[in-house]
Amino acid sequence: MTENQKAQQTFLADMEVETANPYGEILNLVKNLGVDSKFIDFDIIKIKTECKIAGEGQPRQISEEKLDIFDDDKFYVERVESIKQSYLVKFYDIRRAKPVPLPNVSLNANKNLTKILATVSQNADTVYFKEFDKKLINFIYKKLIKVGILIGIRNGSMIEEIAKISSVLRVKEFIDKDYTFTVTAGVNVKLSTDDALIFHYKNKNKPIDENDKIDYANRGYLLGVVENELIIEYVKLVEGSDGRDVRGNLLPAQKAKATITKMPEHTENIYLKEDKEGIKFYSKKAGYVHEVKGLFDIKDELDVNEITFKTTGSVDTGLDTNVTLNVKENDLTKDAVGTGMTVEANEINVEGNVAANAVVKANKVTIGGQTHAKAVIEAKEAKIAVHIGSFEGEDVEIDRLEGGKVKAKKVVIKSVIGGEIIAESVVIDTLVSNSNIVIADTLEIKKLKGVNNKILVDFSMIKNTGEQINDRMAKIKTIREQIVKMPRMLEFKRWVVEENKGPINVIKAKIEELKRTNNTPPVTFIKKLKEYQQLVHEYNALLKEFREKKAAIAELKGEITNIQESIFNSKVINHSSWREFNEIKFRLIDPARDITYNTRENEIARVITVAKIETEEGDIDYVIKKNNNVKKA
Repeated sequence: MTENQKAQQTFLADMEVETANPYGEILNLVKNLGVDSKFIDFDIIKIKTECKIAGEGQPRQISEEKLDIFDDDKFYVERVESIKQSYLVKFYDIRRAKPVPLPNVSLNANKNLTKILATVSQNADTVYFKEFDKKLINFIYKKLIKVGILIGIRNGSMIEEIAKISSVLRVKEFIDKDYTFTVTAGVNVKLSTDDALIFHYKNKNKPIDENDKIDYANRGYLLGVVENELIIEYVKLVEGSDGRDVRGNLLPAQKAKATITKMPEHTENIYLKEDKEGIKFYSKKAGYVHEVKGLFDIKDELDVNEITFKTTGSVDTGLDTNVTLNVKENDLTKDAVGTGMTVEANEINVEGNVAANAVVKANKVTIGGQTHAKAVIEAKEAKIAVHIGSFEGEDVEIDRLEGGKVKAKKVVIKSVIGGEIIAESVVIDTLVSNSNIVIADTLEIKKLKGVNNKILVDFSMIKNTGEQINDRMAKIKTIREQIVKMPRMLEFKRWVVEENKGPINVIKAKIEELKRTNNTPPVTFIKKLKEYQQLVHEYNALLKEFREKKAAIAELKGEITNIQESIFNSKVINHSSWREFNEIKFRLIDPARDITYNTRENEIARVITVAKIETEEGDIDYVIKKNNNVKKA
């Protein structure tokens, strides 16, 4: 008989052994008794824990009932010097005592071995038995012992979770899903933090554009701050704290390092606040951070010769930082603000030209040269010498508009040689040809010299009133889409109600008659009556909704009418004589209608308005009115 055959026929008698390594003990049993290892299993009968406590001469023996002493993180990390475990286990032959089937359990550990997670898999074959909890815990403990992890320690949540799984199995007779829980957890190391200087004002610079690409033009040349803004911060070093893993090994924290040897120097424009976490440097006033040889200051005005990709890159100090930026380049053959540059500040004074694809944003802007056709200017107040690009803001004064676009509240222009203007009120000294002008209030022309100018009075295209009108028009459109099918639905429901009115009245009378004779009406009668009542209710509810939505449309149209009533106060004033081929148009929203007037050569009509009149038939009509009384206008 071969050795293998002998091992197959040799059985292991149950035996209890105290050992620190049950799996190593199995190898001894195989060697000494000749039993194949695949037939040997064991149960944990008792956990013996020996702990060396700081300041104590001899190790303590901790009973299983007292293992919760290690639940205290401070004690576990700071007081414990070492933990050792041994186990009283019972080895048995699985051919004599077949193990009860348990669900599959997988274990996972984090990198630092401070947390062990178990997943008990969904299982329809596992059968509940009285000692299920105990057997499953024993099964998990054996997995932990195999990889040298302490058992019975810091595992309160595992006991609770296994009790829940056991309850589910007992009630449902199967494990309904995967259950993941913490088996045991150590204490993570709290990392130390070196001291550091954080330049918050520099972090405001965002060199990434809206497409998540690096904007090489935005290099943070000038960094604006508002009053009382945190600009620099010294963060004191913070010592970490040690941890301990689930094997009982200490995880030492690295010591924090002092790296900052000198605090930033600053002027009186920066003040400090110190607390236990560090020192914070704040700006006393709005401006930009200026640093020379380690001395930090807040300034509010800067002169630069030019803003170009090569010299400064884009400059963004923000609109609320009180920074005035003066760009001195005034050679009209060069660009003071270069191609593709973005400049933003409270006030910007550009003595020269603004190039293509440049954007200038400020509360107040002055441009002494000309703006390129592809330049964009945005400001509350602006003065521009020659404007060919696009402007949007509130008040703007322009010496010469040459095909540029202007969208503002109030516009004053000395000379218009083509272009597009949208504003509440516009004053033009000299209007030449080929311009499109949209107003809400007044257009005043001191001298008209050209033709083919299109003048439109349209409240829907002006910012404030336009938003109000367009908002109401959108609401009207939505409501109309909601009610478009309602009339046909109402007609159909009304027809059904009328068609069934006679038969329902007969049923009602029959029910009353049966009740008088103490007879119960048939269920079908009651059902028919309820169905009819529900139909009447649906019809009335739909009719109410339809009327409410129609009323809402009428109210919104009334609001539009109130807004556009101001059109009858709008006027186009021309202090000179008219030229032919100039068009003046007053646009109504509701009713949608244009009232147009085409000027005639050498016509004298100083003031042109639109009026609402009543015709002989009693209808409302709209007509152009002309007069020469500029003062009265």
